[in-house]
Amino acid sequence: MRITSISSFALAVIALGGVCCGAVEEPIVGKPDSAVVAAAQPLTLDQCIAIALANHPSIEGARREVAGTRAGIRASKSAALPQLAIASAYTQNNGQPIGGFLFSPPEGLAAAVSAKQLIYDSGRTPAAIRNAKFTLAATNAQFSNVEQNVVLGVRQSYYVLLASKQLVITQTQARDLSELHLKEARARHSEGIAPKADVTKAEVEVSDAGLGLIHAENGVSLAYAALNNAIGFPPTTQLKLAGQLQAPQQQPSLDDSLAMAYRNRPELLSIEAQIRSEQEVVKVVAAETKPAVYLAGGNVWPRTTAGNGTTGGSNWTIGVVASQTIWDGGGTKARVEQARDAVGKMQADLANEKLQVGLEVQQAYLNVLEADKRVVAAAKLVEQADENHRIAQGRYTEGVGPMIDVVDAETQLTAARTSYVQAQLDALVSRANLEKATGQAVPVKGVSNER
Repeated sequence: MRITSISSFALAVIALGGVCCGAVEEPIVGKPDSAVVAAAQPLTLDQCIAIALANHPSIEGARREVAGTRAGIRASKSAALPQLAIASAYTQNNGQPIGGFLFSPPEGLAAAVSAKQLIYDSGRTPAAIRNAKFTLAATNAQFSNVEQNVVLGVRQSYYVLLASKQLVITQTQARDLSELHLKEARARHSEGIAPKADVTKAEVEVSDAGLGLIHAENGVSLAYAALNNAIGFPPTTQLKLAGQLQAPQQQPSLDDSLAMAYRNRPELLSIEAQIRSEQEVVKVVAAETKPAVYLAGGNVWPRTTAGNGTTGGSNWTIGVVASQTIWDGGGTKARVEQARDAVGKMQADLANEKLQVGLEVQQAYLNVLEADKRVVAAAKLVEQADENHRIAQGRYTEGVGPMIDVVDAETQLTAARTSYVQAQLDALVSRANLEKATGQAVPVKGVSNER
């Protein structure tokens, strides 16, 4: 009996990355106890996704990167805030005059405080702040891309597990049916109305069905391990699922899908933000040789000790400091050109990424259409195979048909049921891939949003 297996497809899907699940329960989200809680009750797809977004290590790593980028904004803003410094010094020498002159007292102590406030730097600091904000926007988009990859992995793994469990049911039905065939063949042989070959064929059918069931059950174990990995759980976590495999009905639109992808894809949003960030870098670099004005002030408290006693006092200063580089050997001009070329490269990268996104969306869309057609065709195939098996079984029972026809019909029925499960799985996975291709899995948060 030749049966198409789903387990190899499952592993391929997981390596790359609507199901009806009953009533939606409250999400089970947390860190150390999530696996224990999740194993205690059936999980919907939405709950699995929520747990993955809270537990998966890749999410935590991306979240740290966002936090670091946000700290970069604060660092850029600090240049526009008052700068305060303190200093102290203690000196001591042998106090011997040189040529009759004492150049420094034998002992000295000084303390000083200084403050500086930026007034104007030709737009360099504001550009640096904008650069940091656009960098955060790009990092936010990259964070959302990580989230979307995690969500896609969970959805694919969840669907594969449901399909694998359905295949166990299909193989169990095949085994039970083959055992009925064997029972009938033995009864007819004992009555002398069927040859020994019928019994042998039925026994082979039972053994083959048993092998198929073993393979299907192992596929379920592999799918559980893959789902645990996609969620971020240990591989031995015993999960329970609250859902059944059922192909979706809603038909997508290619034009709408392309429009959503160009609007929502994190990769595009990230490059766009990087372009704007690099444009601010051009302004920062160009301002390096332009005027900068500071308000500066300070106070010094010197204290010296000499032969005639200790002296001290206080000296304060306040003023405006202006500076400008007149010539730096052309270094600033070269760095500006370098930054502008970087902007041009990123713009080319954006155009290329749009081409790739468009292709990815179209491929995902066509895969959805194909899977939907296969679901309809496979359902019809199951009906035809079931009818064919019923006829072959009836002919054998009446003594006008051979056992080989019954075995062939049962093999075709099991294969048809397996094809139907595979088609349903493909319909679900292809839609998950399309949603990922259009950037719908997780919305991209903006510059001002907090994660």
